[in-house]
Order: sequence, then structure tokens, then C-alpha cells
Amino acid sequence: MRTLVTGATGHVGANVVRRLAVSGRRIRILARPTSPLDIVSRYVSDVAMGDLLDRSSLVAAMRGCDVVYHAAAVYSLWRPDASDIFRPTVEGSRNVLEAAAEAGVRRVVYVSSIVTLAARANGRLDESGAPAKPRTPYLRAKVEAEQHAREFAESASVEVVFVLPTLVLGPNALRPTPSVEFVVNYLRRGAPAYFDMGMNIVDVEDVAKGILLAEERGKAGERYILSGEDMSFREFYARLHRLTGLGMPIAKLPNPIMPAIAAVVEGASSLLGRAPFVTRDMVHDFAGRNAYASCAKAQQELGYSYLDADEVLRRAVEWALHMGWVPERRRARMRLQPDREDS
Repeated sequence: MRTLVTGATGHVGANVVRRLAVSGRRIRILARPTSPLDIVSRYVSDVAMGDLLDRSSLVAAMRGCDVVYHAAAVYSLWRPDASDIFRPTVEGSRNVLEAAAEAGVRRVVYVSSIVTLAARANGRLDESGAPAKPRTPYLRAKVEAEQHAREFAESASVEVVFVLPTLVLGPNALRPTPSVEFVVNYLRRGAPAYFDMGMNIVDVEDVAKGILLAEERGKAGERYILSGEDMSFREFYARLHRLTGLGMPIAKLPNPIMPAIAAVVEGASSLLGRAPFVTRDMVHDFAGRNAYASCAKAQQELGYSYLDADEVLRRAVEWALHMGWVPERRRARMRLQPDREDS
């Protein structure tokens, strides 16, 4: 039977489609008429036109499908109207699950996020972590959507398996996601300053492999963290510095002043009509918080594995160069010699 992928033109979804094609699966993707299909057109020709907010189109797309990979969401940390994030992410996920039940789908692999777990001052996140209470619209939407999905999974006939990727980097992104922008912004203009934050980075191909493993081996109703290596924000830049030869940050911003900086940025962005690169909500959710994460459960139950962080960063840098996201003046300063143009 066919497999349906939502969010197939996004970073994670496109890599899931690629892995499914390699494994010989019959693939159908859900897309809107305006969706750019370039990144997946070589792997799939069965395209169901529909929308996450149109439940009838979802039911039609899922007919004849045994499995649904739900990777669609609006991955944006800020929008002028927060409902542009909430409706597709929360209401859209609800529609996907209810449509799956109506269409007789056997299993849904639900792509959630590590942001649904409350960050800890010490230790590493695992699947038993408490729900996060964020302020940033995207994070709030992901928490609310997953909570509904978990309630649905307890009573529905459809098997739902949850995967929680960490900070996803790597190839096959048509545009920089907020995660990929960490690398791209450094390559474009450097990082003059940083603040305390702990992160975990993972390659998108490892995430895609983990998602397929979750469909094959995951237990219904369970969550699986798909993570890589932990590192501080400073270590993240130090590794990029060693890889590219570009500069290191020269200043560490104290966390107490971060809300004031964000307030100034928000005010200036409002006057200029631009999206702020940092907000007070983002500072609340990220500054001084660690999102170190353990994938031990996924390793033991799914057979999951991941690339080391240096290779993850190399692949991310190579893709940014391949896509032309780095100005020539900055490229000329880099000592990195990519091994391949297209990962």
C-alpha cells in the first residue's frame, strides 16, 4: 500500500521522501498548489493536492494508504499574526489524525519536536520529561499539537508513534529553516556575540532514518527522541570556526540584559516593518536553558544512530555553499574545501 507524507517539501519531510524512495516504497505526498516540488520531484510523482486545514482533502489523500508520516508544520519563530503558525500546526495536526482514522490508516508517525519538553538547568532531556511552557508561538503550537495528538492516540484505532528531533541541520532544504539559520547566519556575517544556551544538533538524514525506524519498530503511543551531540552555544561556534576558519564571537552577553536587547530589536523591527531576529519570548524560552537530550530509548528500541557533530556541521556548511546562501566575500575567507557539492 501507499505511504503518505505531509510536509514533504520541508526540510525533514523531503529527506523522509528521499529515504522512502531508496527503500522502494510507494509514496504519495500532500501538497498545496503553491508548494515548490523541486526537491522531491525526482522521487515521487503521486501528488495529492490538499491542505492541512481542509479535512476532506486529507481523507481523500489518505485513501489507499497504510502509513502516514506527518511532518508538516509552520516552522517559523515569529509571524505578524501568530494564528498563521497555530492553525496549520495545531488544527492541521488534529485534522491529519482524524482523517487518518476515517481513511483507515494503520499507523501515523507524528513528527513532533524536542521543544515540547521543558528544558532543564542540568541533566539531559528524555521522553519522560515534563511538557514545556514556552512563550514563542511556534514552540507553544508544537506543545499544544502534541498534547492533543497524545490524547488522540490513547483512544483512536490508529497507531501513533511520536518522534522528537532536536536542532536539525543538513542538506536538502530549499530555504534556511530557523535551525539551519544558526549555521547560515554565521557563514554570512559571523557571530559577534553569544549567550548561554545548551543545544543538541542532529543531521536531517539521521532524523529521516529514525522516522522510518519509528514506523517499522516503534511502539504505538511512545515517544522517541532523535538527537545527536550536545554542545553549548559557544562550542557550536567554536566548531564552526575550526571547520571554516571564520571568526569566533568576541563577547558573551549576560542573560539578565537579553530581555532589554530583545525589546530594542522588537521596537526597531516594528518601525522598519521587518521580522525581529530575537524577541523577548525567544529570550525567555532559550537564554540560559539547556536542551541537551538523550536518544538512548531510540537507540535501544529502534536501532537509531547518528553522525558526530563535526560531520553534521560540515554537511550543513556544504549545503549552504551549494545553495548559494553565503556571499562571495565570505566564501573567499573560508578555508573549507567541500568534498562534494551535493550531499
